[in-house]
Order: sequence, then structure tokens, then C-alpha cells
Amino acid sequence: MNKTVLVTGAGGFIGHHMVSYLKERGYIVRGVDIKKPEFESTKADEFFLLDLRNKNNAMKATKGVVDVYNFAANMGGVGYIDKVHAHILHDNLLININMLEASAQEKVKRFFFSSSACVYPRRKQLSTANKGLCEKDAFPADPDTVYGWEKLTSEQLCLAYYQDYGLQTHVARFHNIYGPLGTWNGGREKSPAAICRKIVQAKKKDSIEVWGDGKQTRSYCYIDDCIEGIYRLMQSDITTPLNIGSDRLVSINDLIYIISSISGKTIHVRYDVSQPQGVRGRNANIEAAKKLLHWDPKTSLESGVMKEFIKKIISHSIAKDSVIVMAGSMGANVGSYLYHLMMGRLLGPTGYGELSSLLSIFYIFTVPLNVGAIVLVKFISSMKAKNQLGQVQTLFMKVTKSCLIGCIAAFPIIIVASPFISTFLHIESTILFIFVYIIFVFSLLTVIAGSALQGYQKFLWVSILGAGSILVKLVLSIPAVTWGVYGVLFATVGSVMVMYFLYFLPLRFIFQVKASPLTFTIMEAMRYTVPTLLIVLGMTSLYSTDMILVRHFLPAYQAGLYASLTVLGKIIFYASSAVSIVIFPVLSERTAKGEKGTKLIFIALATVSAVSAGITLLYFAFPEFIIRTFFGASYIQGASLLGLFGVFLVLYSIGNMLTTICMALSKLTIWFVPVVCAVIQIIGITLYHDSVISVIWVNIASCLLLVVSLLGYYRKHIYEKV
Repeated sequence: MNKTVLVTGAGGFIGHHMVSYLKERGYIVRGVDIKKPEFESTKADEFFLLDLRNKNNAMKATKGVVDVYNFAANMGGVGYIDKVHAHILHDNLLININMLEASAQEKVKRFFFSSSACVYPRRKQLSTANKGLCEKDAFPADPDTVYGWEKLTSEQLCLAYYQDYGLQTHVARFHNIYGPLGTWNGGREKSPAAICRKIVQAKKKDSIEVWGDGKQTRSYCYIDDCIEGIYRLMQSDITTPLNIGSDRLVSINDLIYIISSISGKTIHVRYDVSQPQGVRGRNANIEAAKKLLHWDPKTSLESGVMKEFIKKIISHSIAKDSVIVMAGSMGANVGSYLYHLMMGRLLGPTGYGELSSLLSIFYIFTVPLNVGAIVLVKFISSMKAKNQLGQVQTLFMKVTKSCLIGCIAAFPIIIVASPFISTFLHIESTILFIFVYIIFVFSLLTVIAGSALQGYQKFLWVSILGAGSILVKLVLSIPAVTWGVYGVLFATVGSVMVMYFLYFLPLRFIFQVKASPLTFTIMEAMRYTVPTLLIVLGMTSLYSTDMILVRHFLPAYQAGLYASLTVLGKIIFYASSAVSIVIFPVLSERTAKGEKGTKLIFIALATVSAVSAGITLLYFAFPEFIIRTFFGASYIQGASLLGLFGVFLVLYSIGNMLTTICMALSKLTIWFVPVVCAVIQIIGITLYHDSVISVIWVNIASCLLLVVSLLGYYRKHIYEKV
């Protein structure tokens, strides 16, 4: 039995949900649209990008299918359809004629057409107390919009093809279908999605604009109920139009109250009666559907809006991408902490202290890595906003070539300097330092590749590869620990080499276009790079120089204890860093487009503060349990300092978020703040290093100064402008 069905408009709201529903019931589904679904991947077995205004495309789409669900249409909210009458008539009539003709020729068994409540005459919709529109009320015809006339005409086309060619057609008149994965901005959205968006983006006590006086009434049907009704209609022998909707009438003001109550916000409304607002009252009489289909919508408006509201928050780019990056970061961090915990246990405090000091040198090396990443992401984000992929390829190749030449040229200097650094850190062999430099070289090349992915906001790949790099390093390092610190660093060299080449899998899109010359100058790049270098140098110093100085000034055992605090404390930073990774390219792109980002900044700072403070409270509450669980009894002397070390990382995380925001907005004059704070930290630890707790207090004081200074700068120079 052929179970292949076609869903047109499968890239749209209802069509996408229909595809998922049919797949769950075992159908082989072909999706067709001029675009793919925006918010999640299609579940269709095959998806054709076809313009159904072309008859040949309609024939290709219907070939070999038994049923057709036709949702393809040029449509949108009242603000859209009121402006494009001719386009709607032209496009939709062509689509429907072509699809009906192709279905008849291909001997399709059943054909579904998605009509609209807009077919009903305006005289029946003059009162806000609409008692419900029956199917028979469509005639005498007098729709209030051209869109309604098109839908009514297409209904008659379906009837004609049924009568003349025996094509079994089924027609549903939709009444305000809403739910997750629907269009929510750009003018094509319906009122529930539009109001959810406005309230999600509004601050408490903000006002939102509503078209009309808010007293106009509608009924709303949740998408899951709608899809069930469509399927039941297609399985029936009913060929006359049926209403699919809800018979609960609510005003726009009622809808705003429901959504704002769910959000917990107090929202003020500004009414604009000069804008299109549609008919005064529209309600669905669904008695026919109840009787003939045994169908009745189950989802209340409050329950449906709750799902819609949550989906709007999740689908917001910052929230959605932060979840993706946070999941990847969590995987990477779990792997990273397993790595440090295993190394700490297997190498012991002395050996682990040696490894940590070498890694701290690597962190200093990563200053140019981080600077390069920030600059690249900034410029690539701007190129993405201007659709300049050819320039991205040119930039990628030039930077890669320059870095390779620079690293090769610097190698003799590293060889000469390695004995002095080894002596300062009390490390016996200079070979270990050479290993660190090789790790740096491949990490630098990987940063270039990762910056291209981040600049194009391919956060899923960023997360997968980031977590994968830690996993590969862990797998290779555990057996290599037999050879001590030598073996661990040699395994790390192997892992960074493997991961660099894996980054080219998702980067193939860059090389599928012709390279084009760069339009920005070296001076423009330098104006951004130099202050960025100073900012990153200061921020990197604040969380890595302390370990180097502790290794130099304190005994090896105390340095090992401090290293364990550093590993656990940095959970705070890594847990919240996903937001920084996401917000930088997004804010950079918005800046390039001249758009504002105040709400994104507020969300980012609030998230970082909440996550950081939450973890620190756990460190104060259960320090001995955490130390014993992760590092073992030999590190238990550091338990009393864990919560205090967490305070240092809370302040550092907030400061890092503030500097990220400033760099995304090209506010680079803040470079002196992290630099001065880093210098104060170095001087403070040099003067006060009699114990681990003295070092921690210096760290806290330095980062408190950082946060207060950055907040003052933000308030004075940025707040009112974004």
C-alpha cells in the first residue's frame, strides 16, 4: 500500500507540524516549499525546494503520492496581507491551480486545501460579541480582504475539480492557529506570536504597541488541535468546507492579560488605531466539526499560550544558542575537569602543580589566540551581515598563512627562552616547555577555524568540536600519564593536531565560493586589534598569573592545593561563559546593522550573575564534600578556602561579560581597566604571598575593582546608546 504523501508549504508553520504528525503515523512524507523550516529541521523523508507557481514544479512535487496536503501560500498577519493584494491573488491562485491540476493528472486520492476564516463576509463580523460563524455564512460572499476573496475562489476551484475530475478535495477554514515554531516577527506573524514576542522582549513596566483599540475579538486554536482536525478531515468523506478553530471568544486585551500574567510582567499598552486591525469580531462555530469529525479542541488558550511563550523564549537567538553552547561547554567542562581530576590524582600534588604551572604559561600564550579570535569573530560577523563570504575565505587564508610563518620564525626564540622559564618555575626539563609551544601553535590554527564558525553563528559545531577536543585529550592522556608530565603533554600535542583537521568538516562552505579582496584596511584592523590585545592580556592575566606567582612564591604542596582550588573555581567561569560566546557575534552583527541590543545585554549579565552566584553558594555550603569527591583527601586542607575562591571567580565572570559586551560594541577605550587591575593583582601577590588565603584576597580586591570600574564605564558611555 502506497503511504507516500505530499505536504506543500512544509517550511511554514502548519505544514511543518503536519509533516511531523504524519511521520509519527508511519507515512512516507515529501515536503515541498521555497524555504526550509526556520526553527528546526524537517522530519520529511525528502524535501524539495520548489516554486509551485511553476506548473512543472507542481507536477514534480505530486509525482507518486497518494495524498496532498496543500498549505503553500503567500500569507501573513493583517499588517502584511493589507499591503500586497495583487501578489497574494497572483501567487496563491497560481499555486492552487497548479497543485489541483497536477493532483488530478497524477491520480492523487485525496487533496487537502487550507482555507481561512477570512472568507466570511464583513457584515457578519461587525460586533465584538460574535456568536460564531457557520460554514453557510460564507454566502452571499463579501470577504473584508483580497486574501479572503482568494481563499473563497480557491475553495470553489477545489469543488470544481472534485465535480469534474473526481479529485476528492477537503477544505478547512482555519481560525487563528497559533503555537510553537510559528513566524513571530517581520510582519507575517499572527497576534498570539506577536504579543508573545513583544512581552518577551519588554522589560517590566514597559509598554507595548497594539494595533486597534484592543477590544476587537478573535478565537484561537492551538496547533496540535488543528493538526488533529486536519487529519480527521482527510480520513473522512466530507468534501464541503469545515471550520477548524475554537469557539472561545477573547479580546486582544484579554490575550495581552493572559500572556503578561504568564510572563510575570506588568505591561502597559499603547493603542494605535491608525494601523490595520481587521474585523471587529470573529469567532468559530465548530458544531459541524464536532458532529462530523468527532473533533473538539482540547488545549485551552492559557495552556497553549504558555507553550507558545516558552517557545518564544527558547527560540530567541541568545537563549537558544546559549543553551546549545552551554550544553557543549558542559560536555567540554566535564571532560576538562575529569582531565584535571585524573591528572591531579595520578600525578599527585607535586606533579600536578608542575603541570598546572606549565598550563598557566600556555594560558599566557593564549592571549594572542584570544585576541585573534575576538578580532576575527568581529570582522567575520560584520562580513556575514553584509553577505561577503568571498572575503571571509580570503581573510581565513591570509590569517592562517601569517600565523604559520610567525610561529616558525618565533621557534628559535622559544628554544633560547625555555631554560630561563624552566628555572623560574622550578621545572627540570626544557622539553616540557617546547611541548607547550607546539600545543600553542596548533591551538592558534584551531582558533582561526573556530572563529569562522562562531562568526557565522554555527554554535552547534562550535559546541561539538569544543567538547570533542577535550574528549580526545582525555582519552590520549590517561594512558600517557605513565610517563609523567612528559607523557601528558605529548598526548596533548597529538590531540590538538587531530582536532585542527576535524574543524575543516563544517568549514567547507567557506571554500565553495570564489575568494574576493578584503574591503577593510590594515589600519582599520589594527585600530581594533591593539586595544583588544590589551583587554585580553589583562583579563587572561587576572585568571592565570596568580597560579604562576603561587608556583614561584609558595612551596610545591601549597601550589598544588591552590591548583585544585583554581580548577574547581573556574567551573564558575566556564558554566557562564556560554553566554559570552553567543552574545559577542550576535551583538557584533547587530552593531554592523545599526540595531540595538539593550535587552540582550541585560539578559546576558543577569544570566552570568545568577549562574556564578549559584555555584559559589554550593562551594560555601559543601566545600569538604566537593574537594574530597573531586580531588581526594590529600587536597582537603584547601576546602575552607573554596567558597572564598568562588567569590573571586564570580567577580571575574561578571567582569569578563562586561568586557565582551564593550568589545562587541567596539567600545575599546576600556582597555586600561583590565590592564590596571591585572597590574594591581601582580603587585599585590608579589607583596602579600605569605599564604594561599592572602593571594585569594588580592584576587578578590583586583576583580572587585574591575567590575565596579566597568559598570561605571558602561553606565556613562554605553547604557543610553544601546
